[in-house]
Amino acid sequence: MHDDDDWISRLSALIVDADAAGRRIVASCFGHQLVAKIYGGSVEHNEHGWCIGNYRLEITREFDWMVPFAKNTCLYHFNQERVTRLPDGAVSFADSELYPDFAFALGDNILSVQGHPEQPLRAMNNFMKSVGPRLPRHEAERAYEMINRGEPDAATWARWLMCFYLA
Repeated sequence: MHDDDDWISRLSALIVDADAAGRRIVASCFGHQLVAKIYGGSVEHNEHGWCIGNYRLEITREFDWMVPFAKNTCLYHFNQERVTRLPDGAVSFADSELYPDFAFALGDNILSVQGHPEQPLRAMNNFMKSVGPRLPRHEAERAYEMINRGEPDAATWARWLMCFYLA
């Protein structure tokens, strides 16, 4: 997130251009953090360390595209950094168990979420095969426990994202 790689600069410019053209943008995980940073928010290491697993979210604000509305959902997380300050004008609409501002809307065309509505269990286990051996044992055990904490609400989020795109 904090590197000056050329691809990050190109992606940032693409996001700004799409936003200026009024295009719908959905950002997740790294994209969520990048959108926050582009528009003046802050991204820092998560004070809880790695956040890996299926975590509960409280939906704190309802939008028209949230059809059907659900007050609580679960999504996979896999991050070590997080948005610590939202951009000006951003509206937070979900908090996770570990931190606030898990998801936000910016204007009428940007929806940004820290988690992974697109990832199946297989992908989470593949991530752990890559990262898990480098984690302290207690963090890896906790991650596997949280990954297997039940099914995420990916179908709910898929409907919401489609409704957002079509709004």
